[in-house]
Amino acid sequence: MNCDQLLDEILALLYQVKESKPDLELIYEFMKEFMANSKEGKEVIPEKYRPAIHEIAEYLSMGMSCEFNIKTLKVEPILEDNDLLDENEEEEEEENIPNVTDAIIISMLSSHESFDIMAHFVNSLPDTPVKRSLASALEHNKPFAHFNAIIHKSDEREDWFAFRQAELEQYVVKLLIYQDVLEIEGLKD
Repeated sequence: MNCDQLLDEILALLYQVKESKPDLELIYEFMKEFMANSKEGKEVIPEKYRPAIHEIAEYLSMGMSCEFNIKTLKVEPILEDNDLLDENEEEEEEENIPNVTDAIIISMLSSHESFDIMAHFVNSLPDTPVKRSLASALEHNKPFAHFNAIIHKSDEREDWFAFRQAELEQYVVKLLIYQDVLEIEGLKD
């Protein structure tokens, strides 16, 4: 397909949802974000933040929360079980507590947010038996378990990991923008 044909297809899809404000708002936000992060456009995320954003996204993919020091750019996982610390570690940690204004907590994703990432991935796939199986898994009980069982046995496994990482990095960028850590023109309301 050439560019004119692609544009015609995109416009035909937009015409199908022209009366649905929620759908149009979703498409608008996607396009605005895509254009802001386009490789052809300016780099919108300062280079110094990229490793931290990647690391935070990795912790989120493991279902963990983390603390991000905005001055040192250090990322530390937050262990949920504080009983694992012995008394000496607790005393050490109390001495090394960063200034509260220097650190922000990035909480693990809710199950709803994680589900949305899986659904976006399924919607991005071409119509294949794997896509249909994944879509079905999301519609039944225990969608996370069923989705994982299918994706880990499929050829789309690596695509899923890359997709999830990219989605989580975008999630982190939005959080940092919201927290006024990143000031990126055009992405902040």
